[in-house]
Amino acid sequence: MTGKYIITVVVAFIPELFFSWIIGKIFDVSMWYIFLGLQIVSFFLWIIRTAVGYLLFHLVWKNGLIDSIYCSLVQHQYPNPQKYLLSSISEYKKHFTYSGTDYFSDVMWDDEIEIKTRLDSAVAYGTVKGMAQMQGILEQVRTEKVTERAVEKYHKVNFSGRDYQAIQTEQ
Repeated sequence: MTGKYIITVVVAFIPELFFSWIIGKIFDVSMWYIFLGLQIVSFFLWIIRTAVGYLLFHLVWKNGLIDSIYCSLVQHQYPNPQKYLLSSISEYKKHFTYSGTDYFSDVMWDDEIEIKTRLDSAVAYGTVKGMAQMQGILEQVRTEKVTERAVEKYHKVNFSGRDYQAIQTEQ
């Protein structure tokens, strides 16, 4: 396993080492100083990109994403999220985490719900999970938090925070 990591690191650094060698020859400077400078510049650019992305997400995109997921939940008449929890949300959250993707998964596998809503839930689940896995750990955490907040908003607004009440059938 460590051999794969060594090969990956070597292959990843080959273009930068080659570039450092060329620049070092042109300016008559050690290629290692150029390489170190490239790494420092790359690190600071990564910090700036991450900070700008974080700020943009929280200031611009987060509320829009929450609202669009909430609108989808309302449009497809998803069930009360409390149906899939063992107790009230506040009690459940003290001990476990129940993410928005867990909610979509539960709705997807619920046989009591109409097929259109289950299929929409499967699409939402696959989209959120796939997007989160492709983007990296920071984006995965952001996506989980956005879906969780959208489900919480749906529960508070549409069900006034009430616990799930099973429909009683008369016999």
